[in-house]
Amino acid sequence: FGAFAGIGILFRLWRNVGPNRGTLFGGIGFFIMAIVGVIMTQVYQANGVELLHAFIGGSFVLSLIPFTIGILSAVELPEGQKTGEDEVYGEQDVAVDSVEMTSVPL
Repeated sequence: FGAFAGIGILFRLWRNVGPNRGTLFGGIGFFIMAIVGVIMTQVYQANGVELLHAFIGGSFVLSLIPFTIGILSAVELPEGQKTGEDEVYGEQDVAVDSVEMTSVPL
């Protein structure tokens, strides 16, 4: 199930934030490093070598570097281009000031 989630993150990072080469690289790099962490976990369960914990944690932490590169490679839409949200919600005017925030005493 984790691989399906990783593929979903890869696709959303590439298509929804980009789409460009930076977001594609970020998504693929994230997926590869996350899967390396899963494989290292299986290797650790097979032989029990404690040193593999460094590689397990390191690969999951390292997966954030390409993910961050993908986020930093995000592009803004040109003026007037519609997004997927426009197709779902239409061109509704949502008033930002319509919500009143009050503080709750602790």
